[in-house]
Amino acid sequence: TATTSVASAPRYGALAVDSNLPDARISVGSPEENPFTEQVLEAADCLSRGMDPDAVIARLHSLRAIQLGAFIIRTLEYLRKGGRIGAASAVVGTMLNIKPIIYVDNDGHLINTAKVRGRKAAMELLVSKLKETGTDFETIFIAHGDCPEDAAALEALVRQKCPWVKNVVTYYIGAVIGAHTG
Repeated sequence: TATTSVASAPRYGALAVDSNLPDARISVGSPEENPFTEQVLEAADCLSRGMDPDAVIARLHSLRAIQLGAFIIRTLEYLRKGGRIGAASAVVGTMLNIKPIIYVDNDGHLINTAKVRGRKAAMELLVSKLKETGTDFETIFIAHGDCPEDAAALEALVRQKCPWVKNVVTYYIGAVIGAHTG
């Protein structure tokens, strides 16, 4: 039996599985299709090494605490349409080529943490944040909403300035996340 939307779970829901079920295969797609696959693979690896399920959950929570989810908003139009910014802010911001940098906190809330002028400056800021966060990340994920050229430019910048990153996985974000973030 599986249940969703556990009351104590993060606001995007959770999945609780009855431990009395026989072994089951759950397919969540490859990391290119689903960024959470990395966490599922980490959990499977920990369990295969005999780690206690509670320790696996603690491990995943500790990883989540150091993960960085950030977005560069290409156009202010959808932030305006969604009511996140006013019409005047959208007009002035567009004229000045302002690109908000939005981070996702550990509770799933979107936090506007910076505003820079231009796409290149926004990418530079993301890479500097990655460098500040530490050199523990061998794999990073770059998601984009139908702008593969920007994703490739960000990947090149990461590879140039963050030599410890060994794997860069690029994928398209889904419609729900794209609409939610603007």
